[in-house]
Amino acid sequence: DKQFAEVYGIINLHRQRCATTINNESLSMIWEVGGYVSAKLKSSQWGDNVVRQLSEYIRNQDSKIRGWSYRTIYKMVQFYDTYSSDQFARLLAQNPLPKQEKFVSIELTQFVPTVSAQIPNILYSIGWANHQTILNRCRTNEEKLFYILYSNHERLSARELERVIKAHTMENLLSNGNFQTAKLK
Repeated sequence: DKQFAEVYGIINLHRQRCATTINNESLSMIWEVGGYVSAKLKSSQWGDNVVRQLSEYIRNQDSKIRGWSYRTIYKMVQFYDTYSSDQFARLLAQNPLPKQEKFVSIELTQFVPTVSAQIPNILYSIGWANHQTILNRCRTNEEKLFYILYSNHERLSARELERVIKAHTMENLLSNGNFQTAKLK
């Protein structure tokens, strides 16, 4: 029935919006925590042991909380350090990105050390699991940007993204002369 399909469409629209909001807030949190911890580590205010203590503290605050091991916190630092770097910012400036839906941008807080360290909107296009795969598997910023765009464009799960990276999709597209597809324009 057409009316039932319309109601179902309304439900799906709002479910997708909820998922997008949760993803964006999660990435904003990861960015801010990564920036905060990165600044403390770089200023020598904290050492590795303090990050372990932070992990334990977070878990002691809420026994139901998951995903706050010291390794995960270091991944958050890697996420922040990689994508707030001048090199990544230059890469984004040199490569006009394809039209994207409007991504929510966070306001800077006292925890983010510099204005230039605001989260690039393109990072909101994929989830944390895909970002972790890209950060673990890709060596260059060009590769990272390509697979962020490719993952979003193809709507890849983390497992599918892992397979695509292992298959050297970026190199294969470039070697076949398919520059337009490789740049996803």
